[in-house]
Amino acid sequence: LLAKKLQVYRTRKYLGAYLVALEGSVDALVFTGGIGENSHLHRRLVCEGLDKLGLQLDDSRNKLQDGRFASNTRLDTGAKHIQIWVIP
Repeated sequence: LLAKKLQVYRTRKYLGAYLVALEGSVDALVFTGGIGENSHLHRRLVCEGLDKLGLQLDDSRNKLQDGRFASNTRLDTGAKHIQIWVIP
């Protein structure tokens, strides 16, 4: 549990740093490779509460196929300006 919390915290910390460094001009957040690609829980926890920053995860799409995707899949709601993708 502690390791998962730390992993999510660090991912969100770097995500926030990149959003600031890019001055909010971000087209997409892409989850790939291992955990990002295969864990719907990790993706949900990373994106949780970041609606105001333009990241809005569609939780029902995120959980399709038990959160494991065989092809490039868009997971955002379409309501915000930053797309969220899983690319296996």
